[in-house]
Amino acid sequence: MGRPVEFTPAEDEKIIKFVRSNGQNRFKELAHMMPGRDPYQLRLRYLDYLQYSEHELERPYTQEEDEVIWNTGIHREGSYLAPSTFSHLSNAFRKRPRDILNRFYVLAEMKGQPIRYEISLQADPFELFD
Repeated sequence: MGRPVEFTPAEDEKIIKFVRSNGQNRFKELAHMMPGRDPYQLRLRYLDYLQYSEHELERPYTQEEDEVIWNTGIHREGSYLAPSTFSHLSNAFRKRPRDILNRFYVLAEMKGQPIRYEISLQADPFELFD
């Protein structure tokens, strides 16, 4: 059994374009267009390497994305915001949850509404184990 053939930049670009236009659930169709590649390889390549590629991370946020981020974060006001607050948006926006959280804080500054969250440090952490 030979060594697997590495993906070329052209193949990577083809995978990214296909997923953008068709979604993440149609790798079988993409495999028919890329001889020598099976759907499993293509799916892993996208999820492990291309989903959060530098090209995607540098893409500016759209106005619609900003609205969704703002509405998601503002409904949690008064509670602790963490990257996991935005994890359900990461696949849709192709951004890391931490980057989406940072965008929320940028939007708050742009709107003149700096968000201040207080975390209570007075709870005894050992109460959880009683």
